[in-house]
Amino acid sequence: MLTSFQRKLKQADIALAYLVFPLAIAAFVWYFAAIPSSEGEIKSIEIGKVEASIKTKEKPWEAPFTYIVSVSVKNPNEKFFLEKINYLFEIKDESGKSLVKKEETIEIKENEDKKIKDELAIEKRGKNLSFEITGAEWKRVSERLKEMEKSEEPEKSKENEENTKPEENN
Repeated sequence: MLTSFQRKLKQADIALAYLVFPLAIAAFVWYFAAIPSSEGEIKSIEIGKVEASIKTKEKPWEAPFTYIVSVSVKNPNEKFFLEKINYLFEIKDESGKSLVKKEETIEIKENEDKKIKDELAIEKRGKNLSFEITGAEWKRVSERLKEMEKSEEPEKSKENEENTKPEENN
C-alpha cells in the first residue's frame, strides 16, 4: 500500500509524463518544420584606403593633370553578392569646388576583394579626393546560381539539336 506522499509523487510523475511527451513532439515539429532556414544578415561593404597619385609625365606641374585614383572594396558576405554597385570618384579644389566626377557601376561577388582603379584628367590641381557609394543592389548567391542554370539550359538544348540533325548526303 502507498503512503499519501508516495501517491502524490506517482500522480506528479503521471502528470509530467502527459506534459513532456506532447511538448517533445511539438518541439521536434517546430525545429524541423516551422522555423525557416535563415539566409543570414547582409554585412556592410568594407571600403579600404582611397588613394590618388599624379600620373608621371615630363612636366608634372603643368596642366592637364592626370590622377590615378584607386580604392579597395570588399564584400564580406558568403550568401550575398552585389549585382550592381554604383560608385563616384570626385576631385575637389582647395575651395571645395568640384573639378571632376566619375561615376561607374561594377559587380562584386561574394567574399571578393575588388580594387577599383581609374584615371581622372583635370585642368587644375586637385586638393581633395572623395569616394562615395551611390547605390547597391544585393542578390542571394542561390538566385544567381538559378539564373546561371536557366541560361545554360537553352545552350544545352541547342547543342542537342545540332547533334541530332541528320547529316546530308551529297
